[in-house]
Amino acid sequence: LNRLALILGVTPAYLHDILSGRKVSMPFVHRIANTLGLPDLPDLYEQFLHEKRLASKGVESKADVSTSKEEGGR
Repeated sequence: LNRLALILGVTPAYLHDILSGRKVSMPFVHRIANTLGLPDLPDLYEQFLHEKRLASKGVESKADVSTSKEEGGR
């Protein structure tokens, strides 16, 4: 995290806030993706944010429901 923040020219705290979804900056996520050579990162980040919003509303994601069923839950 510290090394990537240094490469990107931001503080580790700012990078952590972006990666945890506390702050959202899609242009910055694209910059991270380009720096790391991860073209799918922006889409994965959007999915992460969507699931985080659902979780904050108490809605399970499809992955959570699937896992619960496999484990003999709901």
